[in-house]
Amino acid sequence: MRRYDAVIFDYGGVLSVSPFGRMRESEHLLGLAPGTLSELFGYGPDQPEPASGEPYTNKWHMLEIGAIDVKEYADWVADRSVAVFGQRLELHDRLVGSVDNLTTYWLMVHTARDLKHDGYRTAICTNNIAAIRDAWMQQLPLDVFDVVVDSSVEGVRKPDPAIYRTTADRLGVPPARCVFLDDIPSNVEGARAVGMAGVLVGDDIVAALTELSELLREH
Repeated sequence: MRRYDAVIFDYGGVLSVSPFGRMRESEHLLGLAPGTLSELFGYGPDQPEPASGEPYTNKWHMLEIGAIDVKEYADWVADRSVAVFGQRLELHDRLVGSVDNLTTYWLMVHTARDLKHDGYRTAICTNNIAAIRDAWMQQLPLDVFDVVVDSSVEGVRKPDPAIYRTTADRLGVPPARCVFLDDIPSNVEGARAVGMAGVLVGDDIVAALTELSELLREH
């Protein structure tokens, strides 16, 4: 007997290479102290979330919920970048084009396809930005997924409980019957807080898929 009826996948870090890993690599190549770019961009799993009910003040988070546009965010980074690089970092074009360089994890995509074939409902729940929505969606065969929930469309982002509940509602599956995969611990904890099972995806994709398989094993 199945314990779960749906599997929900994050995009970056689960269905594609993690942008956080690339940021750490860039810091190393540029000879910057760890966390320098994360602080500059206001971007990464170490950035604090607002208290429940409080508005977002982090510019990247605001970009992900559609509260500001790419130009406003890029201008904010450019003003701050002088202290790091000695000159303004013009980010707009790089940010919009960055998704083209993200490697798709086809093992994850094929797993999602197999799960759908086996009768599971499947979804993507991603924190993302409106300016690259078309680009990242073109990287994937979207017919594999029954539902796509994007923070920039919903106006709310993980780990806010509302985005997990929205995803489950659109799947037509109670949260307790969903498994959620993400590469950020706080996002996995957010899913567990609404009753979902959570799988933290690290560098070893096979290990995460093994954990998923164990969760889905019928009893």
